[in-house]
Amino acid sequence: ITCIDGKWQSPPHCEDVRCDPPRQIAGGSIDGIRKSKYMPGESANYQCWKNFKMTGPSTVVCKNGTWTELPTCKGQAGRCGTPPAIQSGELLHFPLLEYQEGDTVEYKCPDFYILEGSPTITCRSGQWTDPPVCRGRLKCVLGGQRLCDCSSCLLLRP
Repeated sequence: ITCIDGKWQSPPHCEDVRCDPPRQIAGGSIDGIRKSKYMPGESANYQCWKNFKMTGPSTVVCKNGTWTELPTCKGQAGRCGTPPAIQSGELLHFPLLEYQEGDTVEYKCPDFYILEGSPTITCRSGQWTDPPVCRGRLKCVLGGQRLCDCSSCLLLRP
């Protein structure tokens, strides 16, 4: 960077390039202990459950805060594994380890969250259809100025 007239031009900014834990996949799991953060270059290995076949590489690598492409585990004879978990949401019923072609499950979001997408997903050809997303709808306001539009806000009390 360069100092011109007593001011830094284009000062650098820091970005967190670590990765959150890789997400769970339907019909499989991550080998070993999951860490809270992964450094760039670190990897995680997936394995499919019995009677499930993996598509894609079993190892994923943390690169600049994101994971390389995750594998999929497809059930044989059109079966699906446990439905995927969604952030801030949950299934209406306790999940099974395996589902048949055409089976459905339903998600819900907690209070102050909005469910985007269909609440129901279906087992089709050994894969779940896309799950919904729970988005926060809490708006924090102080003195008429909106502080955030977020899923969890710091609530200020007098």
